[in-house]
Amino acid sequence: MDHLRPPFAGCISVAGWENWRDYDLTFLPGARRFELGCANFVGQVGLLAATRLLLDVGIEAIERWLVRLTDLLIEDLKQRGYEIASNLTPEHRSAIVSFSVPDSPDSAYEQLAAAGVVISKREHYIRVSPHCYNTEGEVLRVGEVLGDAHS
Repeated sequence: MDHLRPPFAGCISVAGWENWRDYDLTFLPGARRFELGCANFVGQVGLLAATRLLLDVGIEAIERWLVRLTDLLIEDLKQRGYEIASNLTPEHRSAIVSFSVPDSPDSAYEQLAAAGVVISKREHYIRVSPHCYNTEGEVLRVGEVLGDAHS
């Protein structure tokens, strides 16, 4: 560590940092020399609130809801003729559903985005990633906007 020179001096990375009018940039010994500023307290409070929300709702309840949403989405997409690319075996299942579209995934992405459906495009697939705050109606909007695969 003695051979590494920090590229920047931070407000708490130098000796005598508590004396704000002393501009001596002698780095502290040890890893503290790489601290560029204070902790992200706003981010920490936000993380705490998000963690409390997840724990209050319950991880198991979230899992059950996501299975319900993705089952509903997958069934709707299959009925409309779309091929599901996601692995559907129980041990590899996730709350992410990727599917292929017969023509252009770019135009399907643009169509969904224009309708206010938040999804993403990964390679040649449309990717839907619902979470605990999504509703059944929201996941069914994907099929409603795109219509049948072969129409």
